[in-house]
Parts: sequence; C-alpha cells; structure tokens
Amino acid sequence: MMDVSNLPARWNKLAGDAQQDIINYLKVKQEFAWTYLTQDEKKAIYYISYGEWGPRDEKSMGIPDLVFKIMSSSILLGVAGFTLLTYARDQSKHDE
Repeated sequence: MMDVSNLPARWNKLAGDAQQDIINYLKVKQEFAWTYLTQDEKKAIYYISYGEWGPRDEKSMGIPDLVFKIMSSSILLGVAGFTLLTYARDQSKHDE
C-alpha cells in the first residue's frame, strides 16, 4: 500500500517518478468499488484530479504561459466573433 496521506501538502516536494507512481497506483485502485478505498486515497484522487498542481497551479504560471493563455484566448474570441458576424450576414442574405 502506498502512502497517500496528506498528499496536497507533500505533492510538490515529491519527485516526478514518485508522483507518477502515486497516480498509477490510484488509477488501479479506482477500478474497484469506492468502498475499498481509504479516506486518504479518496482525498488523494480528488486532489490529483482537481487540485492546484501542474497546469492548474496559478502560482507556477510563468510569463510564457501567461502570454500563451492570453494569445489563445484572443484567437478563440476572434474566431467566435467572426463566426457570429458571418452567421448574421448569412441570415440577412437568407431573409432577403
């Protein structure tokens, strides 16, 4: 049995291989009924799935990540705006 107690406090201090071992261990454990999981394992699964680590950790976002996030959001909004304008123009031509 792997130690997953108090995982949010320890996660960033663990080596990458240890993190991956825990992820794999919990992935296998989830294939069985939830009644077989300990409370610590359930908390660890929740943290790995939804916790603030990796790309969800706002504190670890650097300048390149922020620039990429802004650029991709701008492109997405631009495409959505262009699509709405084109749709509206097509509807007005269709109504004529």
